Amino acid sequence: MTHDVFYRKPAAQQETGILANSTWYAYIANGLLPPPVKIGVRSSAWLVSEIEAVKRARIQGLTNDEIRVLVKELVAARSNVTGDTCHD
Repeated sequence: MTHDVFYRKPAAQQETGILANSTWYAYIANGLLPPPVKIGVRSSAWLVSEIEAVKRARIQGLTNDEIRVLVKELVAARSNVTGDTCHD
């Protein structure tokens, strides 16, 4: 899996269809979406590959518990990421 591009929050929300901020952060708090990565002192973003993986999991019909496992695996794999770029 390649982590090569970032989504800023509005783009990530648009991609997932989760437009309400409260719902967005509830999904993150409940482990149903990966947390953002810091890309600056006051900037955060989401890896496109992680958002796409969660979308594929939803399409495949994975349960919330299975998605939580996936999200944990995605976050654990971040230590192997290098050379990322950002797209607003």
